[in-house]
Amino acid sequence: MRKIFTILTAVLFMSPGLLAQNRKMNKIKLGYGFKTGINLTHFHIDNLKDDPYPGYSSKYRTGFVLGMFVNVPVYKQFSVQPEFLYSSMGGDYWTKLRDHVRARYNYFSVPVLVKYNFYKRLSVVAGPQFDLLIAAKERDNSGVYRASDYLKDNDVFVTAGLEFQASKYIVFQARYMKGFNDIDYRSDGIRYYQEGVQATFGLKF
Repeated sequence: MRKIFTILTAVLFMSPGLLAQNRKMNKIKLGYGFKTGINLTHFHIDNLKDDPYPGYSSKYRTGFVLGMFVNVPVYKQFSVQPEFLYSSMGGDYWTKLRDHVRARYNYFSVPVLVKYNFYKRLSVVAGPQFDLLIAAKERDNSGVYRASDYLKDNDVFVTAGLEFQASKYIVFQARYMKGFNDIDYRSDGIRYYQEGVQATFGLKF
């Protein structure tokens, strides 16, 4: 896992230089930049029949996100925008015994967004997002413990939202994210799905 993350991080920081060379050679109007912002996420908790699990409740928890994006024009107002993000997710939940668990899960996230510029500086974005678990911690009444061994290494989301280009160099994005994988290995008869929103501020080059 650490080797994979190291390779992906190296690619992340090498990408701007490679993209600049590619743009000069092929005269493709690629856009790229860096972004940061916040996640507001929680768990959608179901039983094994995918019905809401009685006695459990969940609330949203904030985390940060940081990374880069690349925008590749496809046709007229359409483009494809992969993003490479360090994303902090998770949530708070209460078990049926009323134990309060605070979960913080950190991922390497790769949303692959299709972007359509429908009005001046406004665009709609949508697509899949692939997440690779880096580290996970949980805190309950007994203390803090590592939770990585209880979680699956990856998650898959569908995501959609809006992007506003405030100027030539500044862009804002807000999108909804819904996970489709039960991320937890623990045999407690419960499925844990991640869900949330992300708001970011970006600098384009």
